[in-house]
Amino acid sequence: MKELVIFDVDETIVRGQSQELFLRYLLKNKQIGYFFYLKLLIWFVLYKIGIIKDPKKPMVYAYSFLKGKSVAEITWLAHDFFEGALKNAIYPEAIDIIREHESMGRMVILVSNSIEEIVKEMADYLHVDSYLTTTLETKEGYYTGVIRSMVYGNYKTEVVNKFIKENDLNLETAWAYGDHISDQPLLSIVANPVVVNPSPALLEIAQKKHWPIMKFGSAEVL
Repeated sequence: MKELVIFDVDETIVRGQSQELFLRYLLKNKQIGYFFYLKLLIWFVLYKIGIIKDPKKPMVYAYSFLKGKSVAEITWLAHDFFEGALKNAIYPEAIDIIREHESMGRMVILVSNSIEEIVKEMADYLHVDSYLTTTLETKEGYYTGVIRSMVYGNYKTEVVNKFIKENDLNLETAWAYGDHISDQPLLSIVANPVVVNPSPALLEIAQKKHWPIMKFGSAEVL
């Protein structure tokens, strides 16, 4: 049976919030307006400092702009965004750790609240086995503006447990890497939790539980 390695994405594999960077890209390419972007930017700041706990409402607002846009268009935008910006924000240290796990024959998956269109680009680039992400509803090749499912907090553990059952894996030897207090439920159920660039709340928990703490810092955000 393969050992499982679970990686969060934002602030763990990449510097910054991938969805915030994507919105910045969309603003630059005139896909969204400045007021729309500014409202969401305020949310990202409040989320990062822990004032906002549940991301559902702002995410519903954020992806409402997709209503009526084709899957082909957004797939291309996600690819262009990844190649032009997000790829440069990947921590080299994260790539090295992923490669080390793979060399040991372990299965690496990405688990992220970011949307599937973005995470798929990263998974393809990193050559990881699979990914579990927030998904958006589509009908007849177009987005409806509705979020079908989110991967966040306790729900992360639910989707991971489902994945484990479907793929005949277990948590007894699993690894998990995360940065935010919302990753705590997932980190708590694996044998080998590792905290990366932790938020203050997660850092405090990690120190109490004597979890390994890693600092990555050599990626670039454009």
